[in-house]
Amino acid sequence: MAVKDIEAGEEIFTFYSLDYFQDVENGCPCLSCQPEMHIQHEVEEQERQINIRHQMEIDKVIIEDKRKEQKKRWREKQKAKSKDTL
Repeated sequence: MAVKDIEAGEEIFTFYSLDYFQDVENGCPCLSCQPEMHIQHEVEEQERQINIRHQMEIDKVIIEDKRKEQKKRWREKQKAKSKDTL
């Protein structure tokens, strides 16, 4: 319950007391209190983004190869049709 009205976009701060997170392993779970966790999260996110980009590049190559193969088969069909009509 808030003790006053909170405006949209207004920053709010909370202090839980020094012993509030005593039962939580490693204490307070927020990233501000545990910068090493924040850094690890950022590294993992960067690796995830790199993997996504890499997979997208692989997918592009596969799609392009499939398009080339489709065009090749289409040309062969067209060639076979033109021979049949002669």
